[in-house]
Amino acid sequence: MFKKISWYKKNIAIVMACSSLSAAVWAGDADVGIITFTGGVTAETCKISTSNGTAASNMTLVMPVVAKDDISAATIDSGGVGRTFFDISLSNCGAGINDAKIAFSSEQFADVTDGTLRNDDTMEGGAKNVNIVLFNNSNSQTSQVIIGRPDDTPQDAILTDSSGSFSFVAAYVPSAQYQSGTNEIVPGKISTNATFSISYY
Repeated sequence: MFKKISWYKKNIAIVMACSSLSAAVWAGDADVGIITFTGGVTAETCKISTSNGTAASNMTLVMPVVAKDDISAATIDSGGVGRTFFDISLSNCGAGINDAKIAFSSEQFADVTDGTLRNDDTMEGGAKNVNIVLFNNSNSQTSQVIIGRPDDTPQDAILTDSSGSFSFVAAYVPSAQYQSGTNEIVPGKISTNATFSISYY
């Protein structure tokens, strides 16, 4: 029996926030072979909602206003500041789905230097040199969510009675470009976003 796999992608905005196969064809002699790909797709996934029970199609997480100096003193290792907790819940999962994994990406805002999310500092009144860091907050995983990098380990949810959840913490940290005295944090609005992808097994 093959493994059942499906994908679900949605956006999460933080306010204050498939693989592809390519083929190359060239002239000249070449050995020719056949690769067979096998897999499966399940017709049913899960109902996805946020911590307050609302549908998580495009969720918005409102974070607190924090002082510039507090962000300047924060680090990823210290957990950042303005820590805001949120869950993404799964329910009514289809038959045969026992496990789910979640991963985050952001083509526009991922800072691959440290795996955080850059602020949209092009908007009017946007803060500069402030990023958002995400942390896993499950019983078995509290590491940083490394956005936009292949070394990230997706959070795993074992489903019980067709339900499960993913838990996270979002926090402010200085951007990798921040330098005290030369490239300071500029106060302002924060807005960034990421896409989450859930794979079912």
